[in-house]
Amino acid sequence: MVSLSFVGYAWSQNTNNHKPVAPKNQQAEQPKGNPSFDTSSLEKTIREAVKEATEKPDPHADEKAKADRQLVEYTGELAAFTKWLVAATILLAAIAIWQGVQLMRTVDLGREEFIAAHRPRIILRDSTTEQFMGELIVVEYILSNVGDAPATIVSSAIRVNVFQG
Repeated sequence: MVSLSFVGYAWSQNTNNHKPVAPKNQQAEQPKGNPSFDTSSLEKTIREAVKEATEKPDPHADEKAKADRQLVEYTGELAAFTKWLVAATILLAAIAIWQGVQLMRTVDLGREEFIAAHRPRIILRDSTTEQFMGELIVVEYILSNVGDAPATIVSSAIRVNVFQG
């Protein structure tokens, strides 16, 4: 109920009926003051005061000029210092990029070293041979991983040399 009253109030303020207060043929006029008051003497006094102020030398002009020169000099020094700061920042950014590249190389080398140090190690634990009827030789062997990383055997081969004695 409250929101409807605010909306209604806002709508009542936004009417598109903008009519001038005075009729179109009537001009607005300033109320006339006391006709005995003369502004020409006031204008004359103001002109004289402005003329006197412009003709007087400023007693602080030298101090102001000196302060302005010092400000210009300080601003120039500040600009030069800012240029050095920009150059130093660019140098620091280049060094940071170089260090990042070196860090990545070090991490990669550490990873390769870890993999090399913790690789799988396959050893032969046991092997036996049997010969059946002079022709077939059976070789059995056991391989074991004694390394730090898991291993997968993808192929195996054995060479047997038979010596007649």
